[in-house]
Amino acid sequence: MISVLKEVESNIKDGRFIIGVNGVDTSGKTTFTKNLKKHLENRGYHVESVSIDDFHNESKIRYQNSDPVEGYINDAFDLASLEQFLDEIKNKKIENKRFKHLDLDTNKFSKTKDYFFRDDTIVLLEGVLLYRPPIEKYIDLKIFLDISFEEVLKRAEKRDVPKYGIEFLEKYKKKYIPIQKKYLKENNVKEKCDIIIDNNDYKCPIIL
Repeated sequence: MISVLKEVESNIKDGRFIIGVNGVDTSGKTTFTKNLKKHLENRGYHVESVSIDDFHNESKIRYQNSDPVEGYINDAFDLASLEQFLDEIKNKKIENKRFKHLDLDTNKFSKTKDYFFRDDTIVLLEGVLLYRPPIEKYIDLKIFLDISFEEVLKRAEKRDVPKYGIEFLEKYKKKYIPIQKKYLKENNVKEKCDIIIDNNDYKCPIIL
């Protein structure tokens, strides 16, 4: 893991720098981002983490499309607000920002998060469906955590089934995996990435 984190660090350039951490569901994005943040902070960088999950639309927008795949891709996230936020970060229009985020459990904008940006802040933007318009243009370094869809189901069974029940695996097969396949194909995701990491064994990630 340390060699992977050092490779990422070697690609950082001066000024505000936005690093994307993308991958399919269960690929380890959140854990990788936390490890990268800790590594960079230990090396003296100022780091802020931003998750696309904090930019979910409320349920009436997320579920307005009867097609679950198209609906998720087009309506799950408030990309306009995220684009504005990234533009403000990139062009140094903000230093401090308090955001109200949606609480998915209550469907209310009741969660708050404070951000602080310096001129040399490294921003880690993590989540699904990142490398597409209109937000991809703000990302300076694109990382993709690559795992097989067989591994997705194994991890979903371990992570999500205890909480949501065995039937939740069907949601992966009929919704989440088709979403990711469509996103990867239509946006040529792997071709545009700077670093691709085989994360099938999360204890031993390998740069491809």
